[in-house]
Amino acid sequence: MSPANERADFEKVNVMGLIGGHIGENIHRGLLEFKIGKKIPNKNAKIVVYCKTGGRGAFSTYVLKQMGYRHVYNLEGGWLGWKKFMATKHKKGNEEKEEEEEGC
Repeated sequence: MSPANERADFEKVNVMGLIGGHIGENIHRGLLEFKIGKKIPNKNAKIVVYCKTGGRGAFSTYVLKQMGYRHVYNLEGGWLGWKKFMATKHKKGNEEKEEEEEGC
């Protein structure tokens, strides 16, 4: 990944609002307070916030709750943590599948 892409990712916070389906929005952390009302006006909407490692997501979750959004959740560890979790889960699943096949 180029430094320019790393910089762009560093400043982005992703907001996934679940309102009878899902809406995925990339909102720059510095603009969150200004844009969220138009993107997700329903303060009872379920919102999952995530960033690369979880720090900006945690802060954004706090800010959204202070703004009156009631159901806001941060993806702990960010998308890197999720990626690592899924890789571990996939690897474990493959190991279990191999063990089952060996037992046949």
